[in-house]
Amino acid sequence: MEVSHIVPYSCRIAELFVPNQISEVKSKGVVHQWSRRQTRVSEFRRDNRSVRENGIQSYRTSIHWQIGDLRQTVCNARAEDQVSDERAWLDAERVWLVHREGFTSGRQVKESDAGEPLGEGLVRVRIDSNDEVVQVEEDDVERANPPSFDKVEDLAQLRYLNESSVLNTLRHRYGNNLTYTYAGPTLISINPCTQLPIYSAKIINMFKGCRLEDMPPHIYSIGQSAYRTLLYTKKDQSVVLLGRSGSGKTTNLRHLLSYFAMVPAENKVLTTDKLNAIHSLMESFGNARTLMNSNATRYSQLFSVDFDHSGAVVSGSIQVMMLERSRVVRRPEGEPNFNIFYELTAGLDSKMKREMLLDTSLEGCILFTPLQRQDERTVASQTFQKLRAAAKVLGVSSEEWKSIISVLSGICHLGVAGSASKGTSGRPGFKQQQAAHKAAHCLGVSLEDLSRAVFHIDSGTMSRRASRGEISALDPADMLESFIVGLYTEVFNILVSLINRSINTGAQSAASVLLVDTPGFQN
Repeated sequence: MEVSHIVPYSCRIAELFVPNQISEVKSKGVVHQWSRRQTRVSEFRRDNRSVRENGIQSYRTSIHWQIGDLRQTVCNARAEDQVSDERAWLDAERVWLVHREGFTSGRQVKESDAGEPLGEGLVRVRIDSNDEVVQVEEDDVERANPPSFDKVEDLAQLRYLNESSVLNTLRHRYGNNLTYTYAGPTLISINPCTQLPIYSAKIINMFKGCRLEDMPPHIYSIGQSAYRTLLYTKKDQSVVLLGRSGSGKTTNLRHLLSYFAMVPAENKVLTTDKLNAIHSLMESFGNARTLMNSNATRYSQLFSVDFDHSGAVVSGSIQVMMLERSRVVRRPEGEPNFNIFYELTAGLDSKMKREMLLDTSLEGCILFTPLQRQDERTVASQTFQKLRAAAKVLGVSSEEWKSIISVLSGICHLGVAGSASKGTSGRPGFKQQQAAHKAAHCLGVSLEDLSRAVFHIDSGTMSRRASRGEISALDPADMLESFIVGLYTEVFNILVSLINRSINTGAQSAASVLLVDTPGFQN
């Protein structure tokens, strides 16, 4: 399974697993558990108010005492049955047999039918699936918990804490559509890989004002715990998401941001529309499809949500580090470039394509191959139109957006210009001069200036290295690739600056919640 961690205020971790699939939440889900709790409270208050209004306090009190005694009797009976079942389970010495493919349930037996003695460090286990008795080492056997622990909300409550018991509990909870589980001060989440109806404004309202011990396992419980601690201590809190690619780190980061945006009574800075716009832009410019994840985040981000003394959001900011900048020029085999290039070539209208000189084919581009299937081009085109709308929400002007498009178009033309080669003069240059002219047009410079910037022509460093006979060691293709990587990195950083301009008010804050999201491992 694939794991990710979420650590609030530097001490909590939420591990996210990636299974196959999950259906909708049933009646035992988080939503309905909280609905029943709220219903009981409201009914209790309504009954008491009705009693006072009708003047039959003593009669109703008597009825409530009788019901309470009945409930207590039922609870005692259940508790006795549970204790009895657990005692029988423990007497049976139920265990997990750990093997190369996982773990299997069984029962430890003291001796074989023939009464053969056991060697030192060995035990006998009767496997439940085939009733076979095997002799294994003690280290391959782990104690199993009674069935009452199969769906426990906190793994710290397990009687026997071992890897097999933890995975068994997570499996049972996942099978009952319970995707979140506590592990002490930690939260574990199994990525359902589909949309679940457990993230909404109604659910957020259920978590408002609650303490951690009163909340069921949920990503909102992490947010509420960090927010509550911030209000009481006026100290910065942190939530760190770690794990393998596809484990749901970025998705849970978005859920946390939505929670922090809706919990305060007043928030005009990080609105839902702005958050959605930020997610859309960052996903296009910083995500790419990998062999393990169809939409993997390829950058690290530190998102800061700043609060005042009353708990209202007063500002926000985002810091990024493009850890995979080289993807724009070199990628693992079978993986595409960043999403924005495919959305750009499929979504630009005819007028903008002519202006950016993208109305002709990009055949021979070393950076990417434009989408060929019509359905993929349609989806990419629709996504690009949403990007322009998202930029408007964040206050990005038409001129600023056009500048970003111009630089991206210039990168596309540089990819067509291809790897550079040395001419008769011994100086490096572009292979495809026409494509290089187009790139210079989009970047707003002359071809000579572009060549000088890419290949360091006439620079002091170049002259000194040439005089020492080191000029042959400079690969023109590496120069071009380095220039393209630097150009795309600047575009990405400018995009982040425009986002910060929209959400960073500069107002003084009392404390902040820092959310950290990093790319997951691909192995």
